[in-house]
Amino acid sequence: KQWYQRRVAITAGNSLVYDEAKKVDSPDGEYDSLYDYWLGTMSDLTNDASMDVPPIRLIGSGSDYTAFLNEVGISSIDFAYTSGSGTYPVYHTQYDNFEWMKTFGDPKFTYHRQLGIFATRILMALADEKVLRLSAEDYAMKIKDLTKDLEEVLSNSDIDPSDMTAVVAMFESAVNEHSKLKADFLNEKTNGSDILNSINEKEAFLDRQFIYGYGLLKRPSFRHLIFAPSSSNTYAGSSFPGVVDALAADNDEETKKQLGILITKIQAATSFIEVNNKIDFV
Repeated sequence: KQWYQRRVAITAGNSLVYDEAKKVDSPDGEYDSLYDYWLGTMSDLTNDASMDVPPIRLIGSGSDYTAFLNEVGISSIDFAYTSGSGTYPVYHTQYDNFEWMKTFGDPKFTYHRQLGIFATRILMALADEKVLRLSAEDYAMKIKDLTKDLEEVLSNSDIDPSDMTAVVAMFESAVNEHSKLKADFLNEKTNGSDILNSINEKEAFLDRQFIYGYGLLKRPSFRHLIFAPSSSNTYAGSSFPGVVDALAADNDEETKKQLGILITKIQAATSFIEVNNKIDFV
């Protein structure tokens, strides 16, 4: 038996996941920390000796977070151990019970304990620290990288992605200003409860800015325009799902429409995250 670490998350939580994994002891004596165990086992599983950061996959569906993320835009993290061939050999069979786990899966519950400690550290960090440990900056970097991939895909078509590129650049600039304010607050260069509340609310509610009320084409229950389950495999994640679905259908007009909707939502997210935008939640 070999357990591998598996993580899927919305990008704003990646830094938090990495930081806290480094503070938890490894369940395996071969490694120092849970982070090292995660990196080492995934490197072995994928035969990638050059892996320098543990992989975090895009979040899909098939679990309890689906409604929170895909319908109302609540940032989500899913973490687990998995076997090389899947979740674990008896998953969703009649043998999937405490007795199997105690006898074969994790007899001393060492792996359960360390993952429980990790989950607790994340919950405590989100609940107790003054400045919310999510990262709009990580989110902006991910969207920028995804846009570069989209530009490459569209390079052989008649669809011009330049408006998308420009909007993403404006979003990145607004996020950088927000992140600078956040750093200034952490370094006590600025203060005030109104500034703190604004920083935290923008981090907490950024995902909701990418929710499109009408939902994805033919998938109205999935409303997040940056990340959603893949239309071909709902357990896997897809980026820019509305655009990707239209491209897969080879429908240029629908692709242009979906690209326009996506641009509008990124513009809304830019306005939301801008430092000078005062948020007044009821």
